[in-house]
Amino acid sequence: MSRTFDTFADALQFKATTVSKIDGDTFIDKTREKRTRLSTAIDLYMTEESPKKRGVKQEINRLLAWKKEDIASYPIISVEITDIVAWRDCRVSEGKALSTIYNSLNLLSPAFK
Repeated sequence: MSRTFDTFADALQFKATTVSKIDGDTFIDKTREKRTRLSTAIDLYMTEESPKKRGVKQEINRLLAWKKEDIASYPIISVEITDIVAWRDCRVSEGKALSTIYNSLNLLSPAFK
């Protein structure tokens, strides 16, 4: 992790705060989440988790559909509830069945874990 500071005192304060968080187990490094795209997480889920399930074909098709969405190119840390709501509203306006929409949403959730 690196940052630039206006003053040396600011840098020392940041160092002290960060070290104390690390020592106290409250520091959470989000570098990986900033670099990892949603599409990468979906790929990982498709290869590691989907094959363990009975409806693997349907699940893979839903995941491939998610990968075609604009949101798939976002870093995981940048995906917000407003993005998901916009996706859902778009599907509703297209006339998709609510069960179809909810199945797709429910599938996306474990890909984040």
